[in-house]
Amino acid sequence: MNTTNPSSPMADSNSANYVEISIPDERVKRWRVLFNWLLAIPHWLYVIVLVVVSFVLWILLVMVVLFTGKIPQLIQTTTP
Repeated sequence: MNTTNPSSPMADSNSANYVEISIPDERVKRWRVLFNWLLAIPHWLYVIVLVVVSFVLWILLVMVVLFTGKIPQLIQTTTP
């Protein structure tokens, strides 16, 4: 006994399967660029903070070496 509807796609095992994909319109594509830049802002803030902190620490280390004449023990043991 066949209970499948003959008009359904599954009725014929040889029928092809089709997938419909909706492509976003041009307005979405144009706004996606701005959205990607907005996502990059926190990353760049983090990078800028890291660069500033490392520069300040480097200046501090240079001053310590100039005034004491030797490299601190902690830095000597951590450098390869």
